[in-house]
Amino acid sequence: MKKILLSLLILVNLNANKLVVLEPSAVEILYELDSFNNILAIANTTTSTIYPEDKTKQLPSVGTYTRPNIEKIIELKPDIVITSQHSLGLEKLKEFNIKILDFKANSFKELKNNIAKLGEITNKKDKAQEIIKEFELGIKEFHNLAKDKTAMFIFSSNPIMLFCDNNLANDVIKAFGMKNICDLKEQTPIVNKEYIISKNPDYIFYFNDGDLKIISNFLKHTKAFKNNNLIKTNSSSMLRASPRIIINMKELSKEL
Repeated sequence: MKKILLSLLILVNLNANKLVVLEPSAVEILYELDSFNNILAIANTTTSTIYPEDKTKQLPSVGTYTRPNIEKIIELKPDIVITSQHSLGLEKLKEFNIKILDFKANSFKELKNNIAKLGEITNKKDKAQEIIKEFELGIKEFHNLAKDKTAMFIFSSNPIMLFCDNNLANDVIKAFGMKNICDLKEQTPIVNKEYIISKNPDYIFYFNDGDLKIISNFLKHTKAFKNNNLIKTNSSSMLRASPRIIINMKELSKEL
């Protein structure tokens, strides 16, 4: 434990001028911190873009965030590699004494922690605190917007999986004053149609029209379906732990 704490302390105190960033949300946070010039290269995303696209598309690529090109990273000689929790094959970097900052980005709390971490390593602590305060104020605007309503958020339709505990989608539901019908402890548990019907949500959030169509035969029995409270959103906007999630929430709030 002492070794872990010591290594974290060394990392936090490092003024990192050269970063390879595999986690998309970290790229967007660095832009908000005015630390975009610290980025040597980023990882590609396969189904979405990274804001600001006009700038990020000009940055060198080190492969995808799940399978980064380790040789390219080593050639760049970064001070730190900021990794996604989905990044694979990073063990070799340790052989070259390249420091790794592993980002967890599953909640508003972790989002704020990540802003603070990047503020530390890029010497933008004051700016980071400003962004955190703005984010907290932004979230407060949505409180009680749909107070005492219930919601479900579809992760997958085959099998039927819902967003439940410890993830950004759940935090968004709570920020709107809603109660998530999924009261199980897993992040995205498999449930059956009887479970959903018994919970009878007021709102249903989803990503893909196909998911809604596949399970509409029993969803039609819910209050959400009967009242047309079916809200489609973008997965990369909703599940990326960036301050820009507030923008997506403002769009959702119009439908609430």
